[in-house]
Amino acid sequence: GREADRCPMRLLTLVGRPPRRYDVQQSRAVRMQLQGSPFAEDAIWEACGRSTEFANPMAGAAAQAVRRHYLRTLALQLPYEAEAKGLQKRFEDAKQTA
Repeated sequence: GREADRCPMRLLTLVGRPPRRYDVQQSRAVRMQLQGSPFAEDAIWEACGRSTEFANPMAGAAAQAVRRHYLRTLALQLPYEAEAKGLQKRFEDAKQTA
């Protein structure tokens, strides 16, 4: 989180998954199947400036998103290690792509 906030430009390739997408065959919007943690998706959304389509990172947003991610999993008494690894991988993938 803090490392990403030091250089927000590295977050430009970090985008969330939209909750819906337009299906041409059905001619309507359909819900996307989430793969992974919905808490990680929320953290990505917050770190990207509250957008799923275009990253608009703001200073301090990544660290704050990671803190909230931790608090959400703690509140629900979920094992944090797996959650943290998944979120960290998304941040690292974006950093390498940028």
